[in-house]
Amino acid sequence: MPGPRLSPRQNPTATPSLARRFEQTYAPWMRMVHIQSMHSYGPGDGTPVLLMPSLGRGAGDFNQLGEALALAGFHALAVQPRGVAKTLVVPPATTLHDWAADLATLVELRGAGPVHAIGHAFGNRVVRTLATDHPDLVRSVTLLGCGGQVEPGEAARAAFPKCFDANLPEAERLAAIQTCFFALGNASAAWREGWYPAVAAAQRHAVAGTPNAEYRAAGSAPVLIVQGLDDALAVPENGRILKAEMGDRAELVELAKCGHAMLPEQPAAIAESVIRFLRAH
Repeated sequence: MPGPRLSPRQNPTATPSLARRFEQTYAPWMRMVHIQSMHSYGPGDGTPVLLMPSLGRGAGDFNQLGEALALAGFHALAVQPRGVAKTLVVPPATTLHDWAADLATLVELRGAGPVHAIGHAFGNRVVRTLATDHPDLVRSVTLLGCGGQVEPGEAARAAFPKCFDANLPEAERLAAIQTCFFALGNASAAWREGWYPAVAAAQRHAVAGTPNAEYRAAGSAPVLIVQGLDDALAVPENGRILKAEMGDRAELVELAKCGHAMLPEQPAAIAESVIRFLRAH
């Protein structure tokens, strides 16, 4: 059930722009975002970095990167998407613009903007939409494992639904996760847990309901593209095509022995590339 409707009078901390967003963008289903929806890493006075996780996954996937960013002096804020754990229920019909509005509201409520926005897999679509819809809130965009142009192979497409099916025998499900998300030799058990099928279904609906052209360019922010050379879902050619489209505005980093899971596979290499990029912007 959505919470009660807040007016600016009931919520004296709401700015007029935020009140208008609740009135216009969030109707007909009222969505109330609360600041407990983020995991925080690092000093509160550090440059803010917003982290949006992969399809049907939670903020915990960013623990290693968040800690590395904190050690580098940044204030990392990993988003817990609605529907994950004890956060608010995800509405049945959304677009990527709605998911980006969640991030924009969180940034405004925390007074954290402009932020460096990092998105993993599905999350990269959301941060690109954020940069498009709310350019004043975004300092740079980092895309971890971005796809959408070149389709995955048949084996990955067939295995993908099994990753979210908790009723399968564990060995079969882990084999599917290995096929879709992990490079050969990297342990799929790292992602045995942490899957939210209902959230993934809603997020896939949002992708299907949002034309690629509405968010693909990520506004005008500088962009870092980090792509795994063994990614079976977002195959490497996707990153190369996007880099060619964006030209000098974008930087492409390709990582060996790295699949679509990325974060548990190559945490040190990802952190090194991301921190170097953020410090330059």
